[in-house]
Amino acid sequence: GWDDVTIDWATLYAKLALSLPRLPAGQARGQLLCRLAEVVREKLGDATLALRHLRGALDEGWIDAAGFELLTQTLAHTTLDAFSP
Repeated sequence: GWDDVTIDWATLYAKLALSLPRLPAGQARGQLLCRLAEVVREKLGDATLALRHLRGALDEGWIDAAGFELLTQTLAHTTLDAFSP
């Protein structure tokens, strides 16, 4: 299995991010932005950067279900926090 494979997530993220400018606008770029968001949030622990990538995916007109769920949860919490005493 893959359990014995060690992945350098920071390096993988950096290499994927370098390919972003070469992609045409639209779905392909949105898909990569969603993958970047997933890696940076789940493996590198940076929720803020993940949200920026997901906003970028929305700007490209494409977002996956997991990214959409994260954005809506974040928006719900932000909205609720604004009304808390």
